[in-house]
Amino acid sequence: MWPSALKITDFNPILAAFPAKLEAAFPVELQQIGIGVFQSTINSDDPLTSLSINTIEVKAEDANGTLAGVFSDWQVLAHGIVLLTSSTIPANATNHQVDISYRCGVTNSVFGSSSDYYEIDLDFVISPVP
Repeated sequence: MWPSALKITDFNPILAAFPAKLEAAFPVELQQIGIGVFQSTINSDDPLTSLSINTIEVKAEDANGTLAGVFSDWQVLAHGIVLLTSSTIPANATNHQVDISYRCGVTNSVFGSSSDYYEIDLDFVISPVP
């Protein structure tokens, strides 16, 4: 896969595909896209300032209207939340695309927090549904 990490900016699409041999040997009927977040706060440039991860919300939407699946609505960020469960396997990179959106401070306010540049690493996990 990737040597260490993949940084996605400016809505760059990524393609995740399973080799045909793997799909034939281990057929999967459902897959899900989830989030892994391994810290409880969002760090800022100032080591004394941070935000709780629950100030961020995420959701997944079908970008082209062609992907069969159950999409999440806005969810407060937490480790292990599932954004999408789908039976469209293998997905076609041209026709099956997922938009993942973020928002901050809507459900859990950031008023009263310090103005700063905040950053957090998120892991998107594609896995079979047990």
